[in-house]
Amino acid sequence: MEKLLKWSLNASNGQADGTTPDPELIAQLFGSPDDTEIMKRAGIVLQNESSSLEEKEAAFDDLQMLVEQVDNANNMVPLGLWPVVLQYLDATEASLRRYAAWVVASAVQNNDKAQEELAKYEEIMKRLLVLAADLKETDVSRMCLLAISSLIGNCESEYSLF
Repeated sequence: MEKLLKWSLNASNGQADGTTPDPELIAQLFGSPDDTEIMKRAGIVLQNESSSLEEKEAAFDDLQMLVEQVDNANNMVPLGLWPVVLQYLDATEASLRRYAAWVVASAVQNNDKAQEELAKYEEIMKRLLVLAADLKETDVSRMCLLAISSLIGNCESEYSLF
């Protein structure tokens, strides 16, 4: 704390020496995990069978917001999150199917790299089309249509399936 206070006072007086405070110290002080850490935590919740529906929905909500950023969407592969998300397209709860489709749509929209990575999963388009055709679950259907639209935009390998 003393180092941070000293740095802050020097910087506010125009006497900064070009250094920045320790990022770990800032994170500890303000308790803010980075996006990757939040994505990892969401994956853990989604993989935990004892997580409640509300916990899973909250994890999906966090994940969906984060993957709107291209860098975070491209972290889905290194973090191993695509298989975790895609399994929820078969969930019994409609809200979890909708969230899974929403994460897909957000991650691949205008993101060639994420589109190509997701296209590697066999039959992803077929799974989305089947869900989109289920008119009993309109929220799921709409989100799957958004995911399909996002996936085929500028993605030749998926677009050619039509």
